Amino acid sequence: MLTEAIPLNLHFKGNRNYITGADIAQAMLNHTGACSRLRIEFHHMAACALSMHEVSADQLPAMKQRDDVYAWLACQDASGLQRYWLASAQKPATDVLRLDYDESVFTRHAVLDDTGIHADADSLQASPVDALVALNKHMLNQCVEVHPWVFVRLDMQHWPFDTRHVFLKCPAQASHGLYKTQIVCDGTSLGAIYFTRRPTP
Repeated sequence: MLTEAIPLNLHFKGNRNYITGADIAQAMLNHTGACSRLRIEFHHMAACALSMHEVSADQLPAMKQRDDVYAWLACQDASGLQRYWLASAQKPATDVLRLDYDESVFTRHAVLDDTGIHADADSLQASPVDALVALNKHMLNQCVEVHPWVFVRLDMQHWPFDTRHVFLKCPAQASHGLYKTQIVCDGTSLGAIYFTRRPTP
């Protein structure tokens, strides 16, 4: 299986010279729709136009290692079928436009305490992946160290999810230099988001 490529129509944000993982994830989820047992992983940063296409479970291990593949998504669709998609360089290549972006809209009304950060429901509902990424990055800078952090993985039990009363617990160091943050709602686990430090030049 190798379905027709779907252009993701993404942009550079602010002064970034790469497409954010949050935008790649949100664009892919806009096409997959409601799902469960979601995982999205990013292999390296994208500075080119991207498209997505569906692959089979047998194709995924080899194809996700290709240099022109930047992210992969696995989930169960509404019928319970396990499905897989890749985000890769768009062919033929097209120009990537730039948009203004203020990440603070997702953190200015959030409440950070000793146990984690309480999300602002309105901003989370408006742009859920952007909000989760911004909140976790803000918390890492406050609770671990100020550093250029990189979003590398998102696991969610269900998508979309209830954006009321969402709380991100303080990050814990996981394996291979990853920091894992549990995402909960009224004590129930929604999933986890993973970051790592960007290598310094």
